[in-house]
Amino acid sequence: MWKWLLALVLIVQCLIAIPAAADEPFDLSIHLPLGGVIKNNQWTRVEVSITNNGGERFSGEMEFGDEPHSGLNRAIYRQAITLDAGETKNVPIDLPAEMLMQGPTEVRLIKGEQVMATEEFPPITPKGERVVGVIADEPSAFHFLAIGSDQRLDNWIPFTVQHFEPDALPDQSWILKNLDMIAIGPLTSGKLKENQLAALKEYVRRGGVLILSARPGDDELVQQFRDLLPVAGGQGGMLTNLGELERWTGSTPLPLSSIPVYNRQFLLITAKQIDGGVYLFANYDVTAEPMASWQYNRQLWKKVLTQSKAVERMAEKDERSPLDVSLVSLSKLIPGVQVPSVGWIILIWLVYLLVLAPGLYLALKRWERREWAWGIIPVTAILLSVTVYLFGRTTVAEEDASYRVSMLRILDKDLTEVQTAASFLTVSGGSYSVRAENGFLAVPLAYNQVNMADDDTMMGTDGQGSKTIQFRNVPYLSIKQAVASGILRDIGSFDAVLQTNGDRLQGVIVNRTRLPMEEVYLNLGLQRIALGSLQPGEKKQVDAKIEEYVFPQQSDQDSPYERALNREQQIARQKEWLMNGESNQLRLIGVSSQPLHTLELLQQGQKHDWNVVVQNISLMPDASGHIVYPYGTLPVQKIDEKGIVDYRHPNIWNLGRGEVTFALSVDQSGLDVTKVEIPLDQSPYRPFRKEIYHAKTGKWKQLGREERVILGKELGEYLNREGQILVRFTNPTDQRFSLPQPYLRLEGVEKSK
Repeated sequence: MWKWLLALVLIVQCLIAIPAAADEPFDLSIHLPLGGVIKNNQWTRVEVSITNNGGERFSGEMEFGDEPHSGLNRAIYRQAITLDAGETKNVPIDLPAEMLMQGPTEVRLIKGEQVMATEEFPPITPKGERVVGVIADEPSAFHFLAIGSDQRLDNWIPFTVQHFEPDALPDQSWILKNLDMIAIGPLTSGKLKENQLAALKEYVRRGGVLILSARPGDDELVQQFRDLLPVAGGQGGMLTNLGELERWTGSTPLPLSSIPVYNRQFLLITAKQIDGGVYLFANYDVTAEPMASWQYNRQLWKKVLTQSKAVERMAEKDERSPLDVSLVSLSKLIPGVQVPSVGWIILIWLVYLLVLAPGLYLALKRWERREWAWGIIPVTAILLSVTVYLFGRTTVAEEDASYRVSMLRILDKDLTEVQTAASFLTVSGGSYSVRAENGFLAVPLAYNQVNMADDDTMMGTDGQGSKTIQFRNVPYLSIKQAVASGILRDIGSFDAVLQTNGDRLQGVIVNRTRLPMEEVYLNLGLQRIALGSLQPGEKKQVDAKIEEYVFPQQSDQDSPYERALNREQQIARQKEWLMNGESNQLRLIGVSSQPLHTLELLQQGQKHDWNVVVQNISLMPDASGHIVYPYGTLPVQKIDEKGIVDYRHPNIWNLGRGEVTFALSVDQSGLDVTKVEIPLDQSPYRPFRKEIYHAKTGKWKQLGREERVILGKELGEYLNREGQILVRFTNPTDQRFSLPQPYLRLEGVEKSK
């Protein structure tokens, strides 16, 4: 009988347990915008949905961190959260993409020491290829933009295409920056939401590339972007003159003799630079056959993207990471904070261990009070520690201090992208808060070999909607760090009217920003022209010699992270590294110590700022209508190497027995080029056998030891399909020579519209 009773009890318990297990007290789910597409060097968002299924109000914390079995037990992100009974909240977690790739992670709901619920974070792999986000009726639209690379002398980064429904398009431009390009094609409902439209336009201004393709009658779609490029509607029809397409495709015959267009008076493909990005308007339905599947369509669009500088803008968009080590490292070198010498600390404790402690013991032994040693020696150690702390901490810092280091990229007078790394030192430790500029993204940071996140911090939002970071239980004299990124709309911009006149760069620069500049430089490739200080509203005349060739400065300590440098040398090297960057754009660079409240320590103390302001500029035509790009101001890429090749320094290689091939971009100038000059007669190139690729015949042509490349009317014979000149250097010996990157000088006139 008792066996039947036991079986009945077990059945009842199982029936009770099943609904209890099904009715979890909390539901957690995770969603990633853009279908999980994330890119290195960009911020991304993790959207966490939390539902309180219980009958009581919940007050605790939400953590995003390592899974327990990973062995690291780090909290990458922590935020306080309250949930009423039955309430659902969507909590966004905004992080640099690199923070999401530190290993197996999960979202945890915590109350006190108890984990109430967990949800595993899906594995993430950042996209190494260029990602094209497509918004169109047909899922296969724009398939021809999946441009791969299958040639040995072609370092094109492949493109991949991903389709999105219009409703899935985020309304934050910084999330859209995880896409390298957005292509919008025929839409049955051509109207985009206002917030999506604003985000798209800001995405372009911040360095994105947008393609809009229109059929006859697509007025609703096209007119939403008329502020980027005005194209009149109601003028559609058939276009039979396809000379423009023939110029893009060269001698390749087209698969059609006429094409329906949105506006018969407009170019088939129009490219316009919009601040930091590129807007491409295709005046026909690029998804329609036979053009969409034409075997040469990929080559056509590859050329369009190259010559419109769209590819160059994509690379610039991803130029600096939110976790930029240069910014973070420099911010840690807080002015006025003296790091204690390790040598002195070791010396003090050696004196104690080898002199003071034995001396006390011997004295007590002589006085026959050896039993006192158990108290006197530990007390002496404590007194020594207190003395070192009381007197030593004033030599480190007299009061709390912070140091903000920011990189400002001016895109227009009302749009400046800002990246900030800040370090905070509190003399007495404890807990304190930091507030980010309204609209800025911010996270705490512990930059070391195993961790990017600071464990004991709490994220929050103040009454004005600004993000806050609370550092808790901070030890005395400890430095904490955070990074922030966002947009400032009140910085202003430089006005620059510059042109070349022979070997001189001449013109006027006006500081229209609100920042006083202690130093201003003009970067032309490797050449830097110092212009001195420039106050807001001040004008500066420029008349500087353009150097034909600038050999990169070399040092045994080229890395900005070289630990053998002393503090002053580290600071100078870090600042130099930040000002140089790696772009060959013609740029104005300013240095200012004006406070920017991108990350503000919410307590009294010494606050220091150091800002680098960068703005790309363009050259104006000279008196004859020509524009000249000086040496080093157009893109050059190493596309192939064989044998013994070592990367020694930015723009310098050590070449033993082997060869290196470079591609020098010509089409990215945006000009009808009349002359190209490459100074390969300079002495650094003489130890090598030099060759130039003759694209017309597909053969390499050897150059003389002191021969300078000058191409005029014959230039077209040397340009490959990507509008590049290929130059190859060979060292047939075992002796290694330094090979500097080659540069070109280019003359031309603006292309007719």
